[in-house]
Amino acid sequence: MPPARAPEPGASRGQVRLECSVVNWFVYVLRCNGGTLYTGITTDPERRLDAHRRGVASKYTRSRLPVKLVYRESHDTRSSALKREAEIKHLRRHAKLDLIAGAG
Repeated sequence: MPPARAPEPGASRGQVRLECSVVNWFVYVLRCNGGTLYTGITTDPERRLDAHRRGVASKYTRSRLPVKLVYRESHDTRSSALKREAEIKHLRRHAKLDLIAGAG
């Protein structure tokens, strides 16, 4: 049996303090060839946009190149980003265009 580990300063008995890096999640909207809109989430918008442009991010955008990032918003958690993504996906097109226009 390994020796018992002393709790780190500031941790209660039986707890170990974990260092967490803060990761922001982003909800984004792309304008695709033909004017269609694609909504998604990511932790790295630049990397994800590059993947979309190379045709390896999603089947939808692969056949609708080129794509342009037209909207992005930051969220603290994956859960809140997923909820917001769902909200945006359920908006009518004119409401999405208003959202995009308001961000510019």
